[in-house]
Amino acid sequence: MPFQRKRSALVLEEKDFEFLENLAASRTEPYSKVKRAKMLLAYARGESISSIARREQTDRPVVERCVDKALSGGIMTALRDLARSGRPPVI
Repeated sequence: MPFQRKRSALVLEEKDFEFLENLAASRTEPYSKVKRAKMLLAYARGESISSIARREQTDRPVVERCVDKALSGGIMTALRDLARSGRPPVI
């Protein structure tokens, strides 16, 4: 018997689904956004995290972080990079 999914399903509205599909097919958006959009689309379709990681040629924690950000803050939060610590920019 396969393992049961512990995360809840990512439910997308039609407009969010179309937005992610357009973003995943984009050739002008940053690569990280395109990759995250593909991960979110695959998870919303019901694919496992392991299969998404294999197809996107990344590791499981990256996919898990992306999915967890989408579940907690929405897809726009999951597509952006989080603020990083460090020295503030100086002009």
